[in-house]
Amino acid sequence: MTPAVAVLRTTEALDALASEWAELHAASDRATPFQSHGFLLSCWKLFTPGELAAVAVREGRDLIALAPLYIETSENGRRLVPMGLGPADHLDLLVRPERSGPALDLIAAVMADLCDRWEFDDLLPRAMLRELPAPDGSVDETILWRPCPVLTLRPDDPEPLSGVPARRRRKWRMARHRAERAGGASVLPIPPQDLRASVERLVTWIDARRAEGGEASSYADERLVELLIAASIDLAPRNGLAAYALSVAGVPAGVFLGFRDRHAFYAYAGGFDPRFADLAPGTLLIGHAVAEATRAGAREFCFLRGRERYKTSWGAEEVFSLRRVVRRTTR
Repeated sequence: MTPAVAVLRTTEALDALASEWAELHAASDRATPFQSHGFLLSCWKLFTPGELAAVAVREGRDLIALAPLYIETSENGRRLVPMGLGPADHLDLLVRPERSGPALDLIAAVMADLCDRWEFDDLLPRAMLRELPAPDGSVDETILWRPCPVLTLRPDDPEPLSGVPARRRRKWRMARHRAERAGGASVLPIPPQDLRASVERLVTWIDARRAEGGEASSYADERLVELLIAASIDLAPRNGLAAYALSVAGVPAGVFLGFRDRHAFYAYAGGFDPRFADLAPGTLLIGHAVAEATRAGAREFCFLRGRERYKTSWGAEEVFSLRRVVRRTTR
């Protein structure tokens, strides 16, 4: 059966794909949570940064590939980019593994008609966008882009923090003892009904900490807060959320917000009540999240973009995302 290709130009067309998108996302062996319907469609509705140009490929009634793309126009011209640019850390398209060859060829042909310049930032080495054929007569460059430290896990090891340096493990144990002396600590998954309140509390704590250092708010744009809430609520039922709340003596003290897939856990945001700073709540939350990732069989704990020193203290090694730019110079 010959595949059929369509360019989706409206939000309503993307909305109509919700269940099929979720099935395709689950079937992909390379997808991250940042390609989920909830994350990308929420991002698009909240920000609408350009002209929608998503490419869908079908075999009969079956959706076999989806390239969530849009065209951005600026003083530098037009460029075709993946949805989620900015809030998402690892961008890509979705393809059923057994149909990747034909689907990528078809998507590339349509993209060549849409725009002469493609820019793909924050790609993982395994990203499908790295394999997309470039049009004839084009310049195709891939470079190292942003540092994204990664802790390699040992899922078969009975000690869940065995991949973490001994010094950091010792600090984690000391933090647990201090919290116990302060009235007892617990770190529990955040239930779906508490996600909105937990994310709002997290943002308040992050902003308070930044204000102490004279820095601007990370979430001055309220749309970012709504994106995190919508994406978390969407991913929770599909086991794509890794969100934990820390309580000390029964009082909310910290929140870890992350996502997960079959390969890894992704640490997206974390924060704590400044009143509990002496108890090292960040250490308690990250240690718990790493241990849960190990127990779940994940191979990696990804700290995402940024070279913050605490990431290497957990044993994360520097890995770079990639940037690919395709420029067609002749037609």
